[in-house]
Amino acid sequence: MSVITGETVTVDFATHTPSTWAATDADSTPTGTLVINGTDNAATVTVTNKTTGVYKAAVTLPTIAAGDEVQIRVAATVGAITGNAVVWSDDGITVRQTADHTAAIADLPTVAEFQARTLVSAGYFDPATDEVTTDSASREASKATGFATPTNITSASGVVLASTGLDQISAAEPTGKPTTFAGWVMWLVQCFRAGSLTATTKLVKTEAGATVTTQTVSDDGTTEELGPPT
Repeated sequence: MSVITGETVTVDFATHTPSTWAATDADSTPTGTLVINGTDNAATVTVTNKTTGVYKAAVTLPTIAAGDEVQIRVAATVGAITGNAVVWSDDGITVRQTADHTAAIADLPTVAEFQARTLVSAGYFDPATDEVTTDSASREASKATGFATPTNITSASGVVLASTGLDQISAAEPTGKPTTFAGWVMWLVQCFRAGSLTATTKLVKTEAGATVTTQTVSDDGTTEELGPPT
């Protein structure tokens, strides 16, 4: 519990016959002494008899410092045999909290608010997969620019194309002479999907029949030549 300066401490203690331990009154009223940090104190300890073999010791505490060890020691004589015993002990404090903190406690964050302020598990650092920047220049650059999604990687080592990577290339059929790598890939596919070939012209067409590219064809009986698509 702890005690503070000016408080009144009241404790019960018992006396008994030394031979049988039966409750009995002392030969005379026992005396009590207040002890602070092992030193007897002059504060008055009042002892009163409550019933046969039961007494009450009460004392108003003098100046008590935080951490003081405070005790009540009682001396009693029963059947001409005198004994001493510490019947109470506690620690001193200098301030006892008495204010009502109900309002402050009621204003504690709710579970939902605590969770909203907590980093979700997906954001935890994973030493097995998360990259750690060790050189100071990279650390400073990261702080200045943040983390951006790469958009124009020209070279890399240890990079593997995802199983769905090719799905990112447009599969739309070309409508004219291609100008991009993806367009040429689809033009090559379209060569096997739709077109026409005469003795002088090869056409690549859309599935709807519109001409995509035209190539000249020639054959001198020895060599067959195919011109570039236009």
